[in-house]
Amino acid sequence: MDLRDNGGGTTVPFQALISGILNHPAINTRGRIFGLINSATDSSAGLDAAELYTTKVTNPSGLPQGFPDIVLRPTLHQVLAGADPVLARALASRPPR
Repeated sequence: MDLRDNGGGTTVPFQALISGILNHPAINTRGRIFGLINSATDSSAGLDAAELYTTKVTNPSGLPQGFPDIVLRPTLHQVLAGADPVLARALASRPPR
């Protein structure tokens, strides 16, 4: 799920998608869904991303705080060349069908 550059809005549509994922055993498995985020993922899109990959709770309030399992920083050369190493890594990490 590519949530990069998503400034947010409402989580309602995403919650329907999450519900579908949770109810589908072939999809609801670790390593099957990736949430792609960047520094412009904000507001409700940040909450949506946390629904996909939150693995740790690190604050006193006990609220989930997402930490990416994989961190990639595209180089300027990659960006100028139109490459998307983040998406390429996610696609390469998919489990076999």
